[in-house]
Amino acid sequence: MNLSPELIEKEIREAGAIAMDYFSNLNDLAISKKSPRDLVTEADVAVESFLHKKLQLHYPQFGFWGEESGKSNDQSKRWVVDPIDGTHSFSKGQYFWGISVALEIDGEIIFGAVYAPALDDYYRAQKGLGAWKNNQPIKVSSEQDLANAMISTGFACLRDYMDDNNLDRFCRVARATTGQRRFGSAAL
Repeated sequence: MNLSPELIEKEIREAGAIAMDYFSNLNDLAISKKSPRDLVTEADVAVESFLHKKLQLHYPQFGFWGEESGKSNDQSKRWVVDPIDGTHSFSKGQYFWGISVALEIDGEIIFGAVYAPALDDYYRAQKGLGAWKNNQPIKVSSEQDLANAMISTGFACLRDYMDDNNLDRFCRVARATTGQRRFGSAAL
């Protein structure tokens, strides 16, 4: 398999430009609800459609699963796309949202990229090759003392699942740290 991280980044950044066009005109943004607390915007649909076309053009051997459109063709080797991760943040004019793209082969993620257009931060990781932010290698913090650590969560804004979501454990850990953050996009 011959992936081009540079080509994928180019297409994701173009998708980011599409998203930013909508983001800069939020008053005109069409928003609908998949469920009472699950939004979908015309930006979600436009970004996903763009990425579907571009990824299929460059990598026709892989299927596609998009959050808004569902699955198509081969699902054992597929691109998995969340066109606007953090739709609530996006729709409220907050900067913490991103475009999330992963390549899954036989149930294993081998490549992933997240682009936060409003922040112009681009993250990517490839199995066995490491992870980068804006083309600089990144690594896990070496902090060993929980009291000096900061944690972030990816708890979704949806409430239906909250009864059993490790909240008790999270609260115990959170009290032992210097702070907690929830950015609005689990991918970021």
